[in-house]
Amino acid sequence: VAEATVYNYVHSRDELYRGACDRLFAGVDLTPDPATDTGSWMDYMDAVSARVVPLAATHPGFTEYLFYGPFGPETRRIYSTMVAEVMRRRPELDANAAYFVASRTFMSSLTTASFPDLQDAGTWLRHSVMLGMEQQIDAGNLPHIDGDWSDVLDHDGKPAR
Repeated sequence: VAEATVYNYVHSRDELYRGACDRLFAGVDLTPDPATDTGSWMDYMDAVSARVVPLAATHPGFTEYLFYGPFGPETRRIYSTMVAEVMRRRPELDANAAYFVASRTFMSSLTTASFPDLQDAGTWLRHSVMLGMEQQIDAGNLPHIDGDWSDVLDHDGKPAR
């Protein structure tokens, strides 16, 4: 396909990149792992995160997309599904807190995805983050986040002022 033909469908290289990352992310299985799922939010997020790490490891730029966006419709759907599932499993969390818990767990998994020798360390980090958050939730120390969590998905990839 000629480059000019591609630009009949997308307006820029960035748009093509975002579309490819959104499509890649859309293929992630969001169902709980029946072999390990005990009904906790940690089991759910552990299973989902473990499925994304290999994608990030084998697709350069995917981690950057997941960290900074801007996000496509499938990425928004996946985040919404994760938030809903965390809230179902920990009903005391509002949508903002559930987003924070899910996204930070998820992002901690990606910090070492590009380094195959650190795969076990990445899993350790994810588990440590989740255990710490679980202790805070059990203690009633929930994160307070103003606004609507989904506004985070609307930013353009640049830090907020």
